[in-house]
Amino acid sequence: AHCGRRRESSQPTNGPATTQRAKSLNGDCCCPANLPRKMSTALRLSSHDAMLCVAAQPQRLPSHIGKYRVLARLGEGATSEVFHARDDFAGRDVAIKCVRAAMVASADDSSGAHYYDRFFAAEAALVGRLSHPNVVQIFDAVADPVQPHLVMEYVPGTTLRSFCRPDALLSLEQIVEIGFKCAMALGYVYRQGLIHRDVKPANLLAVMNG
Repeated sequence: AHCGRRRESSQPTNGPATTQRAKSLNGDCCCPANLPRKMSTALRLSSHDAMLCVAAQPQRLPSHIGKYRVLARLGEGATSEVFHARDDFAGRDVAIKCVRAAMVASADDSSGAHYYDRFFAAEAALVGRLSHPNVVQIFDAVADPVQPHLVMEYVPGTTLRSFCRPDALLSLEQIVEIGFKCAMALGYVYRQGLIHRDVKPANLLAVMNG
């Protein structure tokens, strides 16, 4: 749960597979054999706030971003937008995080240059580096001068932010499972020499299968 924080967070954790997966940016966690198998929560650790499925204002979608065919807008933030796209060559769906044009245009000033450098220095460095069932993978980083973007694994779920309301809380079993998966993912990332530094519901993507 799409999230410059990549260096701090994105890395997969190793662990046994279960019927539920949780992914955080760049990493998947697995739950131990003694946890209830009836649950179906896929969790992924993500370093992208932009991956929040925040309802964006209706606006025209680009037909393509590079070689990727755009299908929908997943969310947006102050500095970037995240799109659901299709890689027709590889035959898979992907999530693409694009730096906003205003940030690219301001790359000459100190704030814009700092973000641009952090975006690619921290996040692009993780391409192909993290491989864990509970960590969102980064497939590619394109330093396009007009539309720089990251190509990531697409996780068809929602962030845990939507389950923080009093009327939408998860069960204790699910919370325990998610906590275990997060710990596995963060442990994996740490062993790769990385620290997430922004673990929160908005950066955790979950696929609820029941």
